Amino acid sequence: MIQKLFFLVFAPSLIQAQTTLIPDARFERALIELGIDTDATLNGQMATQDALAVTSLEISQASLPNYPYPAADFYDGLIHDFTGLEAFVYIELLSISLTMAEQINLNSLVNLKYLNFGDNMLTSIDVSHNTLLEKIELTNGGDVYPLNSIGELDFSHNPNINYINSGGVGQINLNNQNNLENIFLNVGCSFCWGDPSPASVCIEVDNPSAAVNNQFPYSTWTIYHGNTTVHFTDDAALCVLGNETFKQQPITVAPNPTQDVIQLQTSAEINEVKLYDLTGRLALQQHKPGKTIALNALSSGVYLLEIQTNQGVFREKLIKE
Repeated sequence: MIQKLFFLVFAPSLIQAQTTLIPDARFERALIELGIDTDATLNGQMATQDALAVTSLEISQASLPNYPYPAADFYDGLIHDFTGLEAFVYIELLSISLTMAEQINLNSLVNLKYLNFGDNMLTSIDVSHNTLLEKIELTNGGDVYPLNSIGELDFSHNPNINYINSGGVGQINLNNQNNLENIFLNVGCSFCWGDPSPASVCIEVDNPSAAVNNQFPYSTWTIYHGNTTVHFTDDAALCVLGNETFKQQPITVAPNPTQDVIQLQTSAEINEVKLYDLTGRLALQQHKPGKTIALNALSSGVYLLEIQTNQGVFREKLIKE
């Protein structure tokens, strides 16, 4: 009995003493400016109870008047790392725009209903733990970095999803055994890493026959797809993917990072190689190149490598040291 009373008395103090690490000072600064990190000190951490009190979080130029933060390089002023976000377990609305984040862990955000990731550097997203998710927006506002480049989305664990704005995605899994009425889908985009939308978008659904024949509930869906062709299936193996995913004939690029050259390993015929810097400027272009690409003339930095082949278009981030 005495031990139980001891725990009840001191448990609140233990909770208050818990901290969450925030290694990216730009992310912590944003949390301070939003009034979330209540110690208001850049010390690489915040009280976990501060995160537990948040149900809505927006990181953007609209919510942060001083963002991007002053830096010698524009991109250094953007948030790169969202470690610590996992403590915001009661969040229902999350909007993150204009960052250099390549991955954002959403696994612990089990109450998430609305998600907006615009103009980041994401190449994939996992919402399998966000079963309450209803609305998602993954967009790019221009044709220069930062840009999301997400080829596939899996909503098979999201039975409440009803709004998807995800231009440039080649495959969407909506086979969740709960296809709703009045779902909104936008799979067309103006800026998909500098190119138009994929030639085709494959959508996995519960009943592909009903979808193809525009029967209920698919007859109530609104799908914007621009010039892309939409295919319905219930089997991922049958998806006819657009060039953006480039799954059938992959390319290996090595070494990466590199200092002077890269070697391309592929059975596909290479028609053209391009390299873009972080501003979207074309830094290198070679027609009908060999499989050894010299990079001696390029400055050190991060580039987008684009390889056009007879099998499609392959893209990968390349670091020149």
